[in-house]
Amino acid sequence: MAWFRGLRVGSRFSLKSKMYALLAELELTRGDHEALTKVANILLDGCDSPHGYYYLAQSQFLCGDYHACRQSLLFFLQRKPNHPDAVYLLVNAYELLDKREAAWNSLEQLALVSRRLKTWLVMANLVRTAEDYDRLVENWRRAQKTGQAPLFHKDVNEYIANGALRSGNYEEARKIWRETLLGLASAKDGFSKLKPAKVNYSTGRAEAALIALRRVLLDAGIQMFLVSGTLLGCVREGRLLGHDKDIDVGIWEDVPQDLLLSSLRTSGLFYIQASRSPEIIRIKHVNGVAIDVFYHYREEGDCWHGGV
Repeated sequence: MAWFRGLRVGSRFSLKSKMYALLAELELTRGDHEALTKVANILLDGCDSPHGYYYLAQSQFLCGDYHACRQSLLFFLQRKPNHPDAVYLLVNAYELLDKREAAWNSLEQLALVSRRLKTWLVMANLVRTAEDYDRLVENWRRAQKTGQAPLFHKDVNEYIANGALRSGNYEEARKIWRETLLGLASAKDGFSKLKPAKVNYSTGRAEAALIALRRVLLDAGIQMFLVSGTLLGCVREGRLLGHDKDIDVGIWEDVPQDLLLSSLRTSGLFYIQASRSPEIIRIKHVNGVAIDVFYHYREEGDCWHGGV
């Protein structure tokens, strides 16, 4: 867990802080915000650990209080400057507060001192315009020159290509993908060394996430139904597929997206992920399970949904 790196090893509060941080993480994955807040305050008051601010911020973000989340993260970052996970959460809060320049500035500062590849994923997700894409590439090239970013990395190249797509520059995205494939082909064992992305999925966690989503949507008056591999597993095997990697559900086209997003953002249970298509809402439950919510459209006795 990245937030343990700053704990004071050897201090009399170190073991106690770690214990309560583990407990906070457990309450976070359960979505129990009352318990999480209590543990976070113990970290702050009983352990003198700034990580209490980090967990308060997580809870505040999940419950839709972005102003409080921002303030908690700024307190945390005063004592743990350039903590990547805190900066990424702060960037998300800034975006939802319509403070995009502050989001860019936070990531640009982090890129100067951190080699964390996720920084480029988060920065690429900020891209909306051609000017944004130019800014992304400028930061990327600068980081490559200073050694803060690799000269070639499949994942980072993919992030930059996605930034090009978000700006509407499809030709640039194709160019980057082509260069990436050529780079992998020219490297010794380039393709054979590719590893599948890590997936935080188990049938138990998936069932918990699906039940939670159904409850949140029902409370908002939104009808949900199973689709794709999730539906296949339930029909064919009577359960969710054990080898799946996410959950797929559908909603009808008449569901206002503002209603859907606000219900999810204040549920205390879901993070909304970046998506390149308005037809898909990508979310992640606090236990780590990913869910794709597809808008479905009725048409002459049939129905269809969009793709990525």
